[in-house]
Amino acid sequence: MTRSTHAGRTVIWIGGIAVLLSCMVSAYVLWNSHSQSESSVQNALETSAVLLERSITHAVGSVDVILTYVQSGAREALSSSIQNPSPLLHRLVSESLQSSPHIRQVLIIDGRNTILADSANPLSAGQRLSPKVYGLEQSGPLSLGSRLRIGRASSGRYIGVGSIPIDLSSTTADGPWVIPVMLEDETNTSDSRHVIAAMNPGWFLEMLSAARPGPNGEAVIARLDGPVLAALPLYLENGTPSRSAIIGGILSQESGATGASITEKPSLLGHKSGRHVKRLSDVYPLSFVLTAVQEDIQAAWLLNNHLLLVSMVLTPLGIGLLFIFLTLDVRNQYALGERIRLVAQAMEQSPAALMITSSDGAILYANQYFADIFEYTLANVEGRNPRFLKSGKVADHVYKNMWNTITAGKIWHGELINRTRSGESRRVDTTISAVHDSRGRIAYYVCIQFLVTDQDAGDASLVTSD
Repeated sequence: MTRSTHAGRTVIWIGGIAVLLSCMVSAYVLWNSHSQSESSVQNALETSAVLLERSITHAVGSVDVILTYVQSGAREALSSSIQNPSPLLHRLVSESLQSSPHIRQVLIIDGRNTILADSANPLSAGQRLSPKVYGLEQSGPLSLGSRLRIGRASSGRYIGVGSIPIDLSSTTADGPWVIPVMLEDETNTSDSRHVIAAMNPGWFLEMLSAARPGPNGEAVIARLDGPVLAALPLYLENGTPSRSAIIGGILSQESGATGASITEKPSLLGHKSGRHVKRLSDVYPLSFVLTAVQEDIQAAWLLNNHLLLVSMVLTPLGIGLLFIFLTLDVRNQYALGERIRLVAQAMEQSPAALMITSSDGAILYANQYFADIFEYTLANVEGRNPRFLKSGKVADHVYKNMWNTITAGKIWHGELINRTRSGESRRVDTTISAVHDSRGRIAYYVCIQFLVTDQDAGDASLVTSD
């Protein structure tokens, strides 16, 4: 294996390790960013759940106050000496609607479930209404601090008597529905005066829309024991969006009920993975569930971190390309170094005396054969001018011709008689040429000399030049 190959492999290994470390750092940064995003989503969900719970609790609380007022007024009206309290009760329930935008209808029933007053249908007075049909049975959850019960989401705009026929095939996308609530009379006797209200779920949906996390998120308001009262998004079994999908269709007839019982199936809500937050009302039997689905979380994270993702992808790629170029450069450098070492070795072991000087004549290099012939090592001659080799046996015009030739950038060839360190003469066949730099100027002179052994050193005038 050559040194250049070994160096190239070393750089490749270093580059691979650098890319691996870069990928590991990138992976950690992305994981940390994603974890912070998930934590941020969780915190936002908890904050939204708190705000939703407070808003809905406040709205139901205002309904509780109105129904308490109606119940108190009904008790006074019925305990007075008025022979026909019906007009007074009707005016009482009608005026109560003006005090709360969350209520569509108010009814007053007695302990035998007989309607005493109905703001939506005054003619229903005297008819019987079963609270159990609307999920207002006494076994259901009760609010704290009052006798308010929350029923089950029911179809229609108002609460009516008799059965509640619901047909999913005829349910329209904008089908009306209500959330029934009832304030029980504490006496709970035949003389009790219960007040029932039909709450408008549209206001609930507005609150859910404001709290819904993301375009695909889910927001649910449910009764404490499970039945869903309002949710976003709403859709039927076949996937068709519908406001009335919350009622979930008809289940089996309950014993003792005058109509079909209505319940809500969790399957009507989405089963998407994501972050969930559940919160309970401090006063009323209500629970609130907010779900940020994973696709929304990922979309928001990608939107907020797209520049980070691009940089994480480009960083290892850039490091890899950098080390590829470094590998190629190192290989080239080592290949060049190998050639330089080869040339240096050839020069050092050459059977000719080799000398290199600067442009002003200072010796920069002399090989071993030079030292063998003239008995001078590089340490003895480095920095000196070659004139110390003159033996005095060469005519001056020869040196003049030599310098005129090489300073003109041409090659000079001839024979010289040089003197060794011990004073002996050496007749050498000499070639001197100039080396130019990138600008064409003379930077060095190279002198190659071969020892002439087949002729005796003669008169200096016999030395010739080209």
